[in-house]
Amino acid sequence: MVKVANPLGGPEAHGRIGQSIIFQGTTAKAYAEPVIKKVQGQLDAQDRFQSVTKMIRELKAWGRGALQAMLGVRWYPLIYREICNYWGDAETIFNAFSEGNKTDWRQQAPYQFTKLDCGLVFFACAYAINEVSILHSYEFFGNQQPTGNNANVANGLWGQSLDGVFLSGVHDDSNDYMYWIGEGFDWIRNNDANAFNGSYMLSHASNPASVDFFVYGSRFGILYHQATMQGVASVAIDTVTNWEFSQNDAAGLWQVEWSSPAFNRGLHRVNVTRTGAEGPINIDGIVVYA
Repeated sequence: MVKVANPLGGPEAHGRIGQSIIFQGTTAKAYAEPVIKKVQGQLDAQDRFQSVTKMIRELKAWGRGALQAMLGVRWYPLIYREICNYWGDAETIFNAFSEGNKTDWRQQAPYQFTKLDCGLVFFACAYAINEVSILHSYEFFGNQQPTGNNANVANGLWGQSLDGVFLSGVHDDSNDYMYWIGEGFDWIRNNDANAFNGSYMLSHASNPASVDFFVYGSRFGILYHQATMQGVASVAIDTVTNWEFSQNDAAGLWQVEWSSPAFNRGLHRVNVTRTGAEGPINIDGIVVYA
């Protein structure tokens, strides 16, 4: 197709003839379609990048929050690198599966239309994330290694939301998101108008009472009541680091806040345990900071 504006050769002539010659004023330039040849290794890497990207994009808030907590805000290039690092091991394991197990991973894959076998891609992503979770002592998979017959577990985690997770704000100790170990014996509820929302949880004086919960944010705080004869609370975040703080104080202040250090914004598991010599601890609420 010829398209030229103004007389050819004139100072304002411009346009083209097909894709061969481009006119600009009195200048004509030949156009050649660039030829880029990719070796097989480049094509394989391109297909892997497309496939992994599609699969990881299907991660819902729980999975994305977990990866961000472990690896930081630039988590994607880091987890992609780890998936590539573990790809060979994952592929060997996947190829040894029965055809039924391979089919199961394909059917459970959150994204079906990948360049590479979607079952292999899904397994490789799940396998690498689990390995990274173990390395960081983070229970993304609940310590359950992806195998030939548990693709449904990975699929459930891929689609998991933040239901049951404390988001930014102040939350009462009566919230169902808190899992009290031994409630009714190791933990009892006390009513007091000075407490946040009128009540707080008090632990046993000598048993190692504990509570688990999840937060999504960059740090959190624990509200408690200072009193004499109170014990020491031990706080574990993602089962990695422990902090301790004493609640024993004659000042008797209410809704005092112990604040955690800052960490990667994302999904974190918290455990609070009564520890040390005799003396109960109490929890009046949880504060989460975005």
